[in-house]
Parts: sequence; C-alpha cells; structure tokens
Amino acid sequence: MLFHHSKRVVLTLTADTLIAALIPAVILLHLYFSPYTKVEESFNIQATHDILKYGVPWRYSDWHLVKDYDHVTFPGSVPRTFVGPLALAAASWPLLRVFDNVDKQMIIRGVLGLFNAFCILYFRNGVAKTFGRAAANWFVVFQASQFHTMYYASRTLPNFFAFGLGLLALRDLMPHFHLRHVMKIKQKRQTVHAFYLLIQRRISLDPLQDILPSGLLGLMIGILVSVPIDSYFWQHFPTWSELSGFMYNVAGGKAADWGISPFHFYFTSSLPRLMFNPMACFLCIPLALSIGPLRKPARDIVLPNIFFIFLYSFQPHKEWRFIVYVVPPLLATAAAGAAWIWTRRSKLLVYRFLSLCLVASTLASFGASFAMLAISRLNYPGAEALNRLHTIADGQKRTINNPPPKGISDATIWRYDKTEDKDRLLDPTFWLQFDYVLAESPERVIGKWEIVDTVGGYAGLVLLRPGEPVESTEIEDRNSADAPLQRVLRIRSLDEARKELDPVWSKSRQVAKDIITDLKETPLRSKATKTWAAVKGSIDELRTSDIQEQQLWAASWSYKTIRSTIFGSWLPQADGGVAGPLSDFASQHGDWTQWNWQGYSGVRHLSRAGVERSASGPS
Repeated sequence: MLFHHSKRVVLTLTADTLIAALIPAVILLHLYFSPYTKVEESFNIQATHDILKYGVPWRYSDWHLVKDYDHVTFPGSVPRTFVGPLALAAASWPLLRVFDNVDKQMIIRGVLGLFNAFCILYFRNGVAKTFGRAAANWFVVFQASQFHTMYYASRTLPNFFAFGLGLLALRDLMPHFHLRHVMKIKQKRQTVHAFYLLIQRRISLDPLQDILPSGLLGLMIGILVSVPIDSYFWQHFPTWSELSGFMYNVAGGKAADWGISPFHFYFTSSLPRLMFNPMACFLCIPLALSIGPLRKPARDIVLPNIFFIFLYSFQPHKEWRFIVYVVPPLLATAAAGAAWIWTRRSKLLVYRFLSLCLVASTLASFGASFAMLAISRLNYPGAEALNRLHTIADGQKRTINNPPPKGISDATIWRYDKTEDKDRLLDPTFWLQFDYVLAESPERVIGKWEIVDTVGGYAGLVLLRPGEPVESTEIEDRNSADAPLQRVLRIRSLDEARKELDPVWSKSRQVAKDIITDLKETPLRSKATKTWAAVKGSIDELRTSDIQEQQLWAASWSYKTIRSTIFGSWLPQADGGVAGPLSDFASQHGDWTQWNWQGYSGVRHLSRAGVERSASGPS
C-alpha cells in the first residue's frame, strides 16, 4: 500500500510538472515564431543592446554616452528608466558569452520571457495553496491558452518588466498567506490592495505596523535604485523617470494625444479580450463568486482588481497593456470555478456537460491564440526588409558606405542612419551617402533608385467576390481624412450586396422545397443504388488524375452526376441551360457549379496574387 501510494504521488507530480511546463514552452514558442520588435519596445531593447555592446563607461562617461548610446540621439518625450535594461543586460550577459553564435536579441528576450514564466509559476503555487492542485492546473491551462500575456511576456515593453514583479507581490496577497510581511513592489497595485485589506481590517492604520512602513520602504527603495541609475545614464541629476512620466502623461494630460477611449473601454473591450476564454470569463468567475467555500477567497482576489481597473478608467488614454496585471489573478479565480466543475464531473450530468464545454473552449482558445500568432508575426515588415537587405548585400559582397579596415578582405561594414529630421530628408545631397534605402513610401526618397525588393505587411482581411481581382481591394486607412467616407461607402456596398442576395436566397429555398418533394415521391433505395454505381464507376479515373483535376472533377460531379442520377429530370440542355426547378436560378446567376468553383479560384488567386504583390508591388 505504501508503494502504491508513493507511485501515485510520483505520477501526480509528473503530471503537474508537465502542465506547468506549458507556460515557458508557449512563451518561447511565441518568441521563436515572432522574434522581431516594434517601436513600443525599442527603447528597452536598444538600451539593453548598448549596455551589452559598449558597457557602462566610468571614465569620460558623458563623451562615451553621446558617442555610443542611442538614447542620446533619440531621447523621446520624457526620460525612461534604465533599471530594467540594466538588470536584463546583467542577466543575459553570461548566456551571451556561452552562446556566442545565437541571435543576441532572441537570448535577451528569452531571459525576460523565462523570468515572467517563473513569476507566473510562482503565482501558480499560491493558487494551489489557496484553491488546491486542480485549480492550479486549470490556472496554467487558462494562462497558456491566453494570447496577449504569452505573446508579450518576452517583449521589452515597460509593462512586462513590471508584470513579473507584480505577480511576486500578488502571490503573497493571496488569501492563504499572512499579509503583514508584504512589501510594496508595484506601487499603484499594492496601494489598491492595501486599501481593500484596510476595509476588511486585515491590516491597520497604525504607523508602526502595516501601511506606512511598507509604503515608505517601497518608496525609498524605488528612489534609491531609480534616481542614481537614471541620473547617470541621462547625465542630469536628479532624474526620476517614473515621476517624469507621471507628470507628463497623467498630470500634463499628454497621454490623451495618443487617443481617448470611453470610460467603459476596459470593462467592455479590453478585459474580455484579455481573458480570451469566454467560459473562464462568463461562467467560471461568477461560479467561484457564488459558491460558499470559494466565495470569500474569490471575492478577495476579484474585487481589488476590478477596483484597480475602475481607477485606471478615469485616465482618458487607455490601452490593454495598462491593465494586463489583472489577468493572472482573475484567471486564478476562474480556475477555482473550473476546478469545482471538473472534480464533480462524475457526480452530475450537468457537471459532465460543463466539463466538456470547458475542454472544448480551452482547445478553441489555444487554436485562436496560435492563429493570432500567425497573423501577428506578419506585423514586422521593417525587420523582414532589413533581413532581406543583409541577404542581398552580403550575397553581392558589397561594401556599405566605407571600405573595410586594413587586414580585412571582403568585409561588409554596415552604417545606419534613421534620422527623422525633415530638413535633412529634403536635402538631395543627404541621400548620396547611402547604398541602400529602406522606405515605407518610396516616393519620398530623393534621387534615382532601383527597387531591388519589396516586403509586404499585414493590413487586414478583405472578402472577395468570385472573380474579383486582389488589386481592386483597398484596406481602409483609419487615419486618413476620408476614412468616414470609406466607412459609409462600405456600409452602402454591404447593403446593396444584401439586397442582391435576397432573391438568391428565395430561389434557393424554393429549390430545397422541390428537392424534398422529389425525395418523398421517389423510392430512396433506387436513388442510393444509382448514386453508388456512379461513384464506383469513377473511382479509377479519380485515382489517376492530379490534384487540380480531382478538384475540378469533384465540383462537376457534385452537381452534374448527382443531379443526373438522383434527379433525372434535371438534365443539362444542349444550349448549356438547365431544365427543371433550377432553370430560373441558373438563368439569373449562371451555373451554380461554375459559380462555386470561381469562388474557390478566387481564394486561391488571392493567396498567389498576394505573394506576387508582396514581391513586386508597392509596399
């Protein structure tokens, strides 16, 4: 019995370990298939690169920073902190020394992604102690199938430097733990939780016990770490980047320049998209809040996070990444509800049905997440263009800008200029120093240039009618002056299409009624016998044909052969028309087999033409 029990424990631990491994595996999978970065991540990844490449200069620091570091040339609107890039560079440096031939950016992002994975799993242990092992496993599955957190966990957005630290603090705020030792790591988040705990009388206002010591200690740690580091790298004392960003974006209202969203945006748009799994959002969380044993811990987790979103809703400019910190705790509550259903699936039929729905919705979430990954990896045409430029230039062994150093033969020396100065860009002599130019708008490039390659990017989805060429479709530019007019025209065209389809649907309904009537009048066995004879006689011909002939044969057979064997009265006429109930339909809309096949050809042509356009058309 003891041996049997120990074997069961080992199997349980193995299963839990395999499920927990989903978190780092999915994060690294997203990193592998989408390795490039965008402008929001540029400061931190560039700062990490500069620290690793040029080091931290101690002598003549002002001269070295101006000469080597990117942030001096492109400072941005407000100074941003170097604490995160410095810590990331320090953690990545040993791996870069060992794996010298691996893409350095992949290693740096991998370190950040694995740190966030560790913090998620650390929080998972808190879920296990609060709600049990089954809830912890459901939390991992919900989190791994969620797109936004997994995709951005390895990206150097400032929010995902703070994401892991917030989870470390939230784990100690789980209802299982004694809370007096918790320190303030993420100031706004912890302030909200401290306010909630104060209402519950789980902490006190005594300055010597809870709030003031934690708050002052967190504030002092933040200032002592941030101000010296940022003052050094920005060469201005004192520089407190977090305070500068708050004064510029919140107090100064500059964040509104990037767009304003309604007050309910986080609750009605961002939060459902972040939760991703509708069963977790609309079934499991309400269930956890309504069941007696789960109600109190679930309420203690959900209410502070909802209050946090409520406070952030007063800020006019809203983005989903500003509230991404609430996703793990809300998924933990959903996991408690899912575990309640899953552990009772053998007792009641309703729990068995809900368990099947949970499994199906989770698998669908995984599928949707990977589909979004496939689309999101197309959002980096600039990086793909830069890679192709390196391939073209290295393949031609051309030297960029200046000759190689002495003693080095056939070297390619790369020098880049990403100036945004409009006066320099309008100077024709400025363009003479370059061998290659990457431009989103080729018409703005001055001089005579040869287009050696063009890279397309993802701009949206367009529904094509049968036979409609790809080039005739246009993606709506929401920032253009005529965007409202485009939307009006699109609505009008959809309304016209609906009106055109109304008679088609009415004719189709009439055809269906005639088919049902014919089926009732003719013995079903004779129809099946004739149909099987037609199928069996065509098998050898189908096996010897190629793929395209099979598709054409199937489209033709599905209409003409079946129609001639089952419904003998619907035979094609000599003039190409159709006799019988389909004659009116065919006269208005053409042969329905041909119409369907044209639709299939249009889809295939869309893929092929899209590739041809990305290779030769305008970017």
